[in-house]
Amino acid sequence: MKVLHVTNVAGVASLLVEGLRSKGIGADLLVQRPHPYGFAHETVLDIPWPLFWMRVLKLSREYDITHIHSLAYWVSFNIHILALKTSRAKLLIHLHGTELRKSRSKLLTRAVLEICDQVLVSTLDLVSYYPKAIWLPNPMDPIFKPLENRQRQGKALYLPKWYDLNKEETVRQKCDKMDLELTVMHKPISYSQMPSFLNRFEVFFDQSTIPSLSKTALEALACGCKVLSWKGLVTNPEKTLKNHSLESVTEKLLQVYQKL
Repeated sequence: MKVLHVTNVAGVASLLVEGLRSKGIGADLLVQRPHPYGFAHETVLDIPWPLFWMRVLKLSREYDITHIHSLAYWVSFNIHILALKTSRAKLLIHLHGTELRKSRSKLLTRAVLEICDQVLVSTLDLVSYYPKAIWLPNPMDPIFKPLENRQRQGKALYLPKWYDLNKEETVRQKCDKMDLELTVMHKPISYSQMPSFLNRFEVFFDQSTIPSLSKTALEALACGCKVLSWKGLVTNPEKTLKNHSLESVTEKLLQVYQKL
């Protein structure tokens, strides 16, 4: 089996490629531009979007499955998706959030999703927007793990999200009550530095707008942080991390591929 992943939302595609390769599956990842966080396994074409999708169409004929991540960068009228349906490869669309929540009622979005061989979603709440989708939990990179750091006690971290309105003030108030020293990060951090960075904190405040854990919250949980989610403290970290482990997610993805 050969699989072509296209675009890379939050590094999910990079991890899926890594997991598939560990199982002996031929998997590659094409992106138009390198991700600013420095994710692995990206083959960067560095060409305009129309030419990028023409290249994807040409290369997809050499693969059994084309796995496209997100609707966010689809060209006008999704012509490239219609073109990809002429390829011998099965077509799978993987939705990661906003693009489905905002465009779920659009006739064009529904029509395009219907012609795909399979639709995946990265968080369980998204299934309610498109019931035919299969939930594939976001995978966790094994590089995220607890490190010995006694200085993390009493320190908290919050990474603002554009959609999480007024959350920063709420977080500051909670930190005052909990006697926590808060760090609010507005600047991006390279992926390779994230494990050591997250290990500097005892508590991580996740977004509270969407009823699911963000990928960063999962990474913080894996690093031993106490995570406060949209519904409060995460009380079952072991179960959550097992469900999101790269091994577990890769096995679920292979089951989806085999059914195709």
